[in-house]
Amino acid sequence: MKNRAKQQKYFAVCINNRRYEASLERGKLYRVIPGYGDPWEEYDRFVFTWRTSIPFAVGQIDGYFNREVPENFFELMSLYNATNMLASIPWAIPFGDAEVQAMLRNCDLVFDCYDGFQSFVPKWYPQQDAK
Repeated sequence: MKNRAKQQKYFAVCINNRRYEASLERGKLYRVIPGYGDPWEEYDRFVFTWRTSIPFAVGQIDGYFNREVPENFFELMSLYNATNMLASIPWAIPFGDAEVQAMLRNCDLVFDCYDGFQSFVPKWYPQQDAK
């Protein structure tokens, strides 16, 4: 029998179950299941940040990595951005044509910022800072 290290258990109280009424009960204590995944995936919708403020977007990346951005970050960010942009089109359909058109414009922005996905580093990111 293997000697397993004792794992910390975390719990949370549901304070808002809006949109999850069938699965969560307000006021109930739930055990938190540890999440496993790529924390960089949070950059999958980054078009909403950099189209608003490129300096803020650059600062967010540089700050996250303390100015030592690994090259594979940009490879993954381009993949996450591409897949999210494709998925955003059918997602937008129930919200009407204006939202679909907005997602199509975002797709064009993402495609252009990666030079048709010939580059992993987006055009708006200062190249000299990329590692």
